[in-house]
Amino acid sequence: MLSPLAGSPRNVSKNTQISKGDCEPIETDEGPKTLSKGIIAEVGIISSLYDLDENRALELLWSAEHQLAQFPGLTRGLVGVLLYWDGRNDLMHALKSLCQSSFGDTNMNAGIDHVAAQFLDSLWNENVFGTLMKAYSSLSIEGELDKLAKQRGLGDAEHKRSVRNLILNTKMLLAESIYCLAFHERMSKNNMKELVEFISKMEPNGKGTVSEPDCTLLFTVIHMIEVEHTDHMDSLSALPLLSDTTRISLLHEKIYDRPEFKNPQILSIVQLAWSMTLSGLTQVLSTPLFIY
Repeated sequence: MLSPLAGSPRNVSKNTQISKGDCEPIETDEGPKTLSKGIIAEVGIISSLYDLDENRALELLWSAEHQLAQFPGLTRGLVGVLLYWDGRNDLMHALKSLCQSSFGDTNMNAGIDHVAAQFLDSLWNENVFGTLMKAYSSLSIEGELDKLAKQRGLGDAEHKRSVRNLILNTKMLLAESIYCLAFHERMSKNNMKELVEFISKMEPNGKGTVSEPDCTLLFTVIHMIEVEHTDHMDSLSALPLLSDTTRISLLHEKIYDRPEFKNPQILSIVQLAWSMTLSGLTQVLSTPLFIY
């Protein structure tokens, strides 16, 4: 769950076992099986593409073979690619639901919310925010498609479109999970810094637009730095920005004093949001706000 885009890494001994599978049957739940040279080659490709344990890659291809009737015109390998990214989507949906549990507005059964909170807390102990930010940064839609194209892992236009949509959905779910985590009580000053530094490197694409996942992270920053004092808050320290007195000075440095944004339009949006935050703080606080 902590690394939804990473599987069990490749294994030398399993690779050796699979590579000999055409001569030496391998043990399965259904008994010994001899592998064809074709599936052995496909296991190597899938395993290499996604740094996936060879046994997992073999199981993925067997599953694809059993579902070929649902994908007329596609080969076992092409279906395997779809199933791989569909699996990543399912994991990210589960992680997003877990991250949303901190909002208290999910449709979880009684008692499950407590278990979810404990599990999410354990993920925070393992630096879930930094891990998801790293996964988001490294996931390139075009890069993944290029890797597949080089290994003849893309079929017709419809197959390519389906793969692209699955990868895009995976990246969107990553962004939405990060959005949810940004409002968690354990969101640290360093986490805030990491997120602001990430969007400072963000640039529009060739069409002058920002992708939907990137836009989600931009609005994550905007909502993260806003001030909204509600009646259920016992004190001003309940405001995320005021829970640590050094957060405001850090954000002010990153956004106003020494901004290092690649794109001036994105900087302007963030600076506008920050100016509204500062204005809101002067109204919330009983004394004038000074930033040192």
